[in-house]
Amino acid sequence: MDEILNVQKRKNGDIERIHALIDNYQFTTESLARCLALTEDSVEQVIAGNLSHLSEWECTQMMCKVGFIFESLRDYDLSLSAFLGVLVHEHKMKTETIARFAECGTEAVEQVLNGEMQFVTESEKYRLAIVVMRFRYLLKDRENGI
Repeated sequence: MDEILNVQKRKNGDIERIHALIDNYQFTTESLARCLALTEDSVEQVIAGNLSHLSEWECTQMMCKVGFIFESLRDYDLSLSAFLGVLVHEHKMKTETIARFAECGTEAVEQVLNGEMQFVTESEKYRLAIVVMRFRYLLKDRENGI
């Protein structure tokens, strides 16, 4: 019984977060539907508080994606480190390759990977973020299950 109440509280919390995305961050229903991999009609129903049309799997996926969106608002450095990690560990890109494209030293790349952001300049972070974003876009079709 307690587990059912906890699940319902999490679902209600995610509905509130979806409202916050729309009200505070100006998400449109269309863009939110794309982010959550739902139809616009489905998102409208969720906004209205109705989750009964979603399977348990769809509901879980939606909650994870909403959490991911909000987590990215909290820690930009962590997001950069995580996405850089995908390039290095999953796509087997060398830190030297990324450093050359970002026009920074490999030490900066490795510091970002290790979460040692205090040693990386804002300019290096910016250039790394651009390079990471471009390569993740190019390699997105190769990311099954990530």
